Amino acid sequence: MWIDAGFEGGNIVVDGVEGDRVRLSLRPDAGGVHRQWFHFRVLGAAGRRLEVSLHGLRGTSFPEGWAACRPVVSADLQAWRRVDAVCAGDGDTLSFVLEPAGDLLAVAYFAPYDSADLARLLAFAAAHGASVRSLGRTPDGRALPVIAVGPADGRPVVWVTARQHPGETMASHWVEGFVRRWLDRADPLARVAAGQVALRVVPLANPDGAARGHIRTNALGTDLNRAWAAADAAAAPEVAAIRAAMDETGVSLAIDVHGDEVLPWVFFAPAEALPGRRAPRLGLQASFTAACVAHGPSVQTVNGYRLYDGDGTPNPSMGSNALAARYGCAALTLEMPFQDDAQDPCPREGWSPARCARLGAAMVGAVAAVVGELGAPGQAEGR
Repeated sequence: MWIDAGFEGGNIVVDGVEGDRVRLSLRPDAGGVHRQWFHFRVLGAAGRRLEVSLHGLRGTSFPEGWAACRPVVSADLQAWRRVDAVCAGDGDTLSFVLEPAGDLLAVAYFAPYDSADLARLLAFAAAHGASVRSLGRTPDGRALPVIAVGPADGRPVVWVTARQHPGETMASHWVEGFVRRWLDRADPLARVAAGQVALRVVPLANPDGAARGHIRTNALGTDLNRAWAAADAAAAPEVAAIRAAMDETGVSLAIDVHGDEVLPWVFFAPAEALPGRRAPRLGLQASFTAACVAHGPSVQTVNGYRLYDGDGTPNPSMGSNALAARYGCAALTLEMPFQDDAQDPCPREGWSPARCARLGAAMVGAVAAVVGELGAPGQAEGR
């Protein structure tokens, strides 16, 4: 038997194997602060019953998220299902059983989305009329793709960013559904949206972190969603490149797509007004949220974040807050659960890639519903 994490997006440390008992821990992100994501493959264990324990969880980025954690497994790297797990009373160990039917079983925190998946989406977009280019290079030398649909010629501009936090793979699955419907010219709502709005989508804002198996940071150890105030090209070149592109087009509506490791709901965190800076377009934020509730499966407004970072002070370094202040636009952070949607649970799959994609597709309808409110793109201060 071999336990392998030496592939794109892999993350696990094998601390010991005794017969069918496997003891594991997590490798930290660059910078050594964050740990949460795992993805590994069990090879050559067909027919065995493996008792797996994942240790050191009290020191992870979101220790409270392990209580409800049910890992996903796949024998073909396409279809993923949940396995039951138990978090020990002290909260430091997650235990679960693996019973591979064949000689490969993949195990992950959430269904992965890798560069091959991204390449297929980019090829689809290019084949259906979108422009696909790179905004620049990451610290590890990877491209930073953007999908562009429609000219930024004074019409409203919607910007979508996904996976600033690379372990939140549900964001890329959401983008799949959103982009594929936006480019479907047989869909009447997609035609409304695409006919009147310029769209820019960054489907994977942190390619290096994704390849390295990080939960939260880029190759330099920077949390990109805490780097927007300065957009320092030395520590967060991804943010600097995205913001420069936004400066060129302006922004009417910004949607930043994430996953929450703890909360079991789908919800929006709207931009908050920063003292002394331009306020977000609160009316459009409210209208778009209401349209998403009407169009989108599972979106709700009762449960979510009360205040960014918990102290009542808006964080100027967070993407949505910084974009609202810079462009005077509506800006929202979409959060999806890692485990399941408490409002509409699915015991076998939990919150899944298919549900992410359906939600993304539904939000094309929400954009179409607020087209008349989007207005001209807000420009960066000083431009």
